[in-house]
Amino acid sequence: MPHLGDARGAKSAFQLTTVLGIVKQTATSTVAKDMKPGASTWEAVGGSITHLTDEGSKLLPLVLENENVLKSAFFFCC
Repeated sequence: MPHLGDARGAKSAFQLTTVLGIVKQTATSTVAKDMKPGASTWEAVGGSITHLTDEGSKLLPLVLENENVLKSAFFFCC
């Protein structure tokens, strides 16, 4: 993010509104592409995180099943 680099190098003052604008632009071009008019980009980001969490919750029990667990032994010798 160029704005942060400029602010760190004292080329310009840090402005939160600039950072939030960049975040909004990034969100609307990725997770909020299908966002309804008037909806918040933060809702779209939250929805994506919720979806990811739900999918991870479905996957976890499958990963922990005995037939899906690879057990190996490591022996270290002096």
